[in-house]
Amino acid sequence: MKSKIISVDLAKDVFEVAVANGQYRILERRRLSRKEFSTFLATQAPALVLVESCGTAHYWARQAEAAGHRADIVPAHYVKPYRRRGKTDRIDTEALAHSASTGCAGSCVNLASPFPKAPRSHSGARAKSSTTRLYRLR
Repeated sequence: MKSKIISVDLAKDVFEVAVANGQYRILERRRLSRKEFSTFLATQAPALVLVESCGTAHYWARQAEAAGHRADIVPAHYVKPYRRRGKTDRIDTEALAHSASTGCAGSCVNLASPFPKAPRSHSGARAKSSTTRLYRLR
């Protein structure tokens, strides 16, 4: 059983963070800026960090793993059944923490590396230059 779960609802400026125990009970809630969130991750003991999938989810999951946490990205449609009321940041973090109880959080979305397309783009440019060279020789 996991000792601590940190669920995060990402936004542009302010992140909603909920810290839950191993029984998925919310112990602490915070609203943090980007800078405060990165220092928060660095000061916390290793935990499971759950992030709902969005544009910056992979970046923040990598930051959490760099701080020594285990990070999982959960698709929004996995979180939706755990929402009890309307859709707010606070309710989303609670639903993220409860979605971990089903065990799907570990296998939802694979964490992308920061440079996944670099080798493919290089080989594409190489192929274009070789075909261009062939046409010049004709």
